Amino acid sequence: MRIFYDLSEVQKKENTVLTLGTFDGLHLGHKKIIEKLKKRALFLNCRSFVVTFSPHPRNVVYGNNAPNLLTSDKEKIRLFEEYGIENLLIVNFTKEFSQLSSESFFKNYIIEKIGLKEIVVGYDHHFGKGRSGDVNTLRKMGIEFGFDVTTVEAFKILNEPVNSTKIRKHLVLVT
Repeated sequence: MRIFYDLSEVQKKENTVLTLGTFDGLHLGHKKIIEKLKKRALFLNCRSFVVTFSPHPRNVVYGNNAPNLLTSDKEKIRLFEEYGIENLLIVNFTKEFSQLSSESFFKNYIIEKIGLKEIVVGYDHHFGKGRSGDVNTLRKMGIEFGFDVTTVEAFKILNEPVNSTKIRKHLVLVT
């Protein structure tokens, strides 16, 4: 797996299937997204690419009120490698970065610097300043810039969607 810490290290290729998110915990819901990403990349003969952030955006935005993390960066990298991801960009998440609008982030980072044929995201994906971007934002941008958007439905246990927040709550109850 190739790991990038600076966008300038990434070679732009339109034949890219990409996902992005914080991926805290890399739980079964995340694994479902990664599996779909890999299948689409293989089917389209594209490279697979994951964009994630460090430190966790909530640590930057909320400071001491941020939730405890489920996985360290080192653990995340190991899991992405185990899951067979080819390329991983870890974006340095700063206060300044947190002020980028969803459209500005996506255009300046993903479209112009990485390249994109398809993006795979969870059904409830949000991104950009104030989490203002969502699947509808991506679909509009897909029409404008010529990429496809694939959404992955929630992975559920006992009819409840699995997510990092619920995992944290259950861990607090157990300890």
